[in-house]
Amino acid sequence: MNPRNHGPNTTLIAAMGPGGIVAAMTLEGPMDRDAFDVYVEQGLVSTLRPGQTVIWDNLRVHKSAKAMTQIEAAGCQVVF
Repeated sequence: MNPRNHGPNTTLIAAMGPGGIVAAMTLEGPMDRDAFDVYVEQGLVSTLRPGQTVIWDNLRVHKSAKAMTQIEAAGCQVVF
């Protein structure tokens, strides 16, 4: 199936906790590892409390060692 829109691509990434959306970011273009690392560092980590679990799917950018290190440094764990 071909995309219907041929204009610019805008990507939305967000995290959800028990109270709803806690961190959201948009960027022009596709998500890559560098952009994901920025999201984790500048958006997600500040919303985490020690002991929380971050659940990610197996998207390649989620395998970032830098992002996982930042989350673990906040006292949290990542599961896939």
